[in-house]
Amino acid sequence: MPPPTISTLTFKFDHFSSLGTNIINNEHLTTTTGHRILSDLKTDIDGNLWRVAMYPNGERSVDSGIVQLCLYNKGEEHLVAAVSFVVRGSTGRVYYEKPMAPGLLRARGKSGRGGNIIERRKILDRAHEILVGEHQSLVVEVVIQVCEDVELYEWVSNGGHYFTPQNPCPKNLMKLLCEDHNDDDTSLADVHFQLNDEVVIHAHKLILKMNAPELYLLCEDADTNQSIPITGISEEVFRIVLYYAYGGKFPKREPIKASSPEKEPILKLGLEIIDAADRYGMIELKILVETYLVAYRVMRKHNVADMLLFADAKNCALLKEYAFAYAISRSRDIINSELSA
Repeated sequence: MPPPTISTLTFKFDHFSSLGTNIINNEHLTTTTGHRILSDLKTDIDGNLWRVAMYPNGERSVDSGIVQLCLYNKGEEHLVAAVSFVVRGSTGRVYYEKPMAPGLLRARGKSGRGGNIIERRKILDRAHEILVGEHQSLVVEVVIQVCEDVELYEWVSNGGHYFTPQNPCPKNLMKLLCEDHNDDDTSLADVHFQLNDEVVIHAHKLILKMNAPELYLLCEDADTNQSIPITGISEEVFRIVLYYAYGGKFPKREPIKASSPEKEPILKLGLEIIDAADRYGMIELKILVETYLVAYRVMRKHNVADMLLFADAKNCALLKEYAFAYAISRSRDIINSELSA
């Protein structure tokens, strides 16, 4: 794609002090809002036609006293351009500059780019030396950087995204976790966990050291041919723990009926995952699952006591706070359910 072209166009508004005013009795001038002054047409280096509209006292009453400028594309094709308005004084010094991010300027002046530029009283103050020449002209330079691909701009503006390659590290880590360990000569795994007589799960000490420090301590001194027994945790939960340690992400939380939490493993196994994460020093996983449980409102009158005890034992502050709040708000129902049990 060729680089964008940049043009600087100069627009001059003569006799600025009298623009947008009403003459009363040939003596008094009153400035009005909503009065628009159009510049001459200008052509940039690509042949595109441009015009600037100026509101010398603002377009609306709320803008009274503010000079507003708006650039219009008067050509026959839509253009995307970054625009910068520059106000120079009579000495050539830049008194004000307003850059604007790229935006769409529709053909034939259907839409413009601009806004508030400068207070009118500051322009009229001779001490600032903004007005130029014998005609006391306001000189505005408009720097226009035209982009090429209008369709691409509109697509991105409407929610599309440029393709950008992702960091392959997370994907490659998952490949390590899921690699075929039938060929011991090619496997990079250096630790093996035995969950029962049949299930052996392979892993890598370096990754465990960084992401599951307490689990790493179990196998730190183990030989590569030695299997480390894992007890008190199911295979499903242990695989979830390893999945997270290797950079896996849980799916985005979607609305799930609280009456059927079995639809989402993280809800069904939430307390077990928290217990395992606490055991293996995986604080982030522990907090993540805790927030899932609270977000999905899994508390019920029949389990609030157990939840409260569990949260207190595992130092789950958010879950504990939620359990307390639920118990207080539903205390009558909880008492009645216990009495009727």
